[in-house]
Amino acid sequence: MKMVEADYKVYGVGTSDISVYAYFSGAQKDWPPYIEYCESLYRFNSNEVMQPWMVGDYSGHAKYLICPEGRHKEPEKPNGLRIMTTPHESTVEYLKPCVAVLEANRNEQSWLYQKNSENLSVNKNAGEYNYYAAEWKEDLSGSGFEVGHFAGEVVFISIQRLYLNNHPVLVWYATSKVVDYGMIDDFFKKYAVNSLKSYDASSFSNLVSKLRSL
Repeated sequence: MKMVEADYKVYGVGTSDISVYAYFSGAQKDWPPYIEYCESLYRFNSNEVMQPWMVGDYSGHAKYLICPEGRHKEPEKPNGLRIMTTPHESTVEYLKPCVAVLEANRNEQSWLYQKNSENLSVNKNAGEYNYYAAEWKEDLSGSGFEVGHFAGEVVFISIQRLYLNNHPVLVWYATSKVVDYGMIDDFFKKYAVNSLKSYDASSFSNLVSKLRSL
């Protein structure tokens, strides 16, 4: 919920910024993204520390910076707007050979490697294999990239290739503050064109089972 003008007041004006304090009626509300003041447009910059004279009488203190674009700024994008980024060619080429997509952060990858190694050793001396284990080889050339934006926030993931029984599998995990799983899933469907399905750490055994049928 955005503050309305009656919830705040401009009390200080600099060469390129203004200082604003909020009344208690504006408590628990978001600062407006833009404020028009004396025929200039200012964009919200940051919450500021309350001055001693404000404490007890006001509920917030913020700084706004003047918009160099002028007062006819494009309106703020509405919450919920999803924009998928077009990846670099090198990223597309990196994704293309992967036959499956696995979501697993560093801790989950470490745990999966340990459990996979334990399962792989079962009956190995007898020339048998565990159906839910695979030969594991990591490709250390991973990277991170921007998938898109959600409500103005960046959606960013880290990726790496893992070879299970010589099949390339894309391993990823989110590193951004905002995560849009629907956007990420659509991204992989569009660019990881050879991927059969998406898996996570809890369904790793299903992934290994599927790879044995390839």
